[in-house]
Amino acid sequence: MAQQRVDKCLRLAWLDTSPAGLSPSQYTRGQKSSQVGNPRTFACRGWRVQTDFIDASPFPLNPLRRQHTLYAGFDPVRALRLLLSRENYDGVIAVGESSALVYLWSRDLTGIGGPVVLYDPPLDYGWRARRWVLDQVLSRCDGVLVRGSNQKRFLQRRYGKRCRVEVVYHAIDTDFWAPQENTLGDYVFSIGDDPGRDFQTLLRAVKGLPVKVVVKTGSHRLPESASLPYVKIIRERVSFDELKKLYGGARLVVLPLKDTIHAGGVNSLLEAMAMGKPILVSRSQGITDYYIRGQTAVDFSPGDWEGLHRAILDLWDDENRLRDLGSSARRYALERFSRPVFNQGFYSALLRIFAGEKEHKF
Repeated sequence: MAQQRVDKCLRLAWLDTSPAGLSPSQYTRGQKSSQVGNPRTFACRGWRVQTDFIDASPFPLNPLRRQHTLYAGFDPVRALRLLLSRENYDGVIAVGESSALVYLWSRDLTGIGGPVVLYDPPLDYGWRARRWVLDQVLSRCDGVLVRGSNQKRFLQRRYGKRCRVEVVYHAIDTDFWAPQENTLGDYVFSIGDDPGRDFQTLLRAVKGLPVKVVVKTGSHRLPESASLPYVKIIRERVSFDELKKLYGGARLVVLPLKDTIHAGGVNSLLEAMAMGKPILVSRSQGITDYYIRGQTAVDFSPGDWEGLHRAILDLWDDENRLRDLGSSARRYALERFSRPVFNQGFYSALLRIFAGEKEHKF
């Protein structure tokens, strides 16, 4: 009788910086384990990777718990808990810029503790406090997982070879975000709340065009929209199901972005791609890894409202082109950004860093 195969086991602790705790909600994209498709144990290339989520300490044990996530990550009690339980883990995955900093300081002082991988750090060096924290963490951690090849190049230029960087692309639930019906919509749809959105460029581009525009944003004021009666601004929160309907009714999804190093707009881009929608997107350096120019999306230079204006005119009545863009986007989302693809890439990167596994191509 053949001997039963026994997988090697890699045990990891997962830290994040959320100040309010993370729980499922119909209104939020990001949930505690959303990045890994919710497996606490995942089999990958002969390994069993076990992930334990280490919640942040409550206030007042963590006196900064209710502050900005940059400060909420300074959690000395959680760092102590992790050090005391270090025999239970082979390494630490830290989300955000500060969640592992106290642990890394403690590791330096005591000489004990496991390797740390930083996942998806917000590479915004304009804020002095964040720049200092990033420099502290990235000079000490054992690896970094980023969402784009441009971020890898940036970190290698800034920190040199001592910073081991792996690219792990973002994921989308392609089962939930799926095409609803085989009909083209009748409006332009745009969405976003982060500072990297550039709705002013969109509003300038659609001025004078005979198209309806729906913008979903709660944080951008957009006073110029008052003079554009065909533009509707949705400010109230909507559920995932309602958001799907907004995507589904669109003829074009337009994502006007500022040029940033981080992957701003990636959630919206992948949602639209997975739903098979034709997309116009700004050529921001942080997001160009996520589409094929002219095949899965049509791009334009950030801030180029005239280029966007022409692109909308060119595509609006070209139904064959619209359908080709949408179907190509859906296929690309399935091939590159589905949960199973993400899980394989994510855990393979962790194995290369924590367990010394060799490069593996999928």
